[in-house]
Amino acid sequence: QWRAMNGNDTARTVRDPLDFYPTPTNVTEVFRGWLASHSDAPSEASTFLDPAAGDGHLIRAMRGVWGASRWTAIEIDPVRATACLEVADKVIIGDALRVNWPAGHVVMNPPFSRLDEFWQVASQHREDHGMWVAALTPVAWWSAEKRRRYVRPDYMIALGWRPSFRSQTGAGHKGSQDFCWSVLAPVAQTQTIWSREEKPANNRQ
Repeated sequence: QWRAMNGNDTARTVRDPLDFYPTPTNVTEVFRGWLASHSDAPSEASTFLDPAAGDGHLIRAMRGVWGASRWTAIEIDPVRATACLEVADKVIIGDALRVNWPAGHVVMNPPFSRLDEFWQVASQHREDHGMWVAALTPVAWWSAEKRRRYVRPDYMIALGWRPSFRSQTGAGHKGSQDFCWSVLAPVAQTQTIWSREEKPANNRQ
């Protein structure tokens, strides 16, 4: 359980059992804009994959640039997977760590409790298909000793604000962690390039 402080009152917030916290639209917009401006950006008709799709919130935001792209969504929760039918061309109901990922550029905000496993599978996906891979990760996540053995990101796009993943906390609530988009390029780079992006001016959640 999480503890949330509100003045002198202490409230308990039960953590979602599947770590389902929709990606704020402005967080996705930061990566979408970064990728669209990259010299090696995917084409309008590219194929994408969200292996932890939830109800399709991230896919909906990404389509703002790649409207003609084709998306595959993988989601373990059948109810949320049904919602993905509105935004994805193909929906796979199942555990993404136990099914084969179809070829496509990967954009994901996986459950934090399984982030290590998702990064390992995504790294192999880049190796197999030569596609972009982007995962939303806490900045501090990379500080752990064991992750020095992981495939390192080619780009780290740090968010210039701390996003909140709980809509019920209100617009003024600030998140508790620094996040970044950890990105693998289709071809591995010789070093990790770090950049910082501020919150979009429209300030959408």
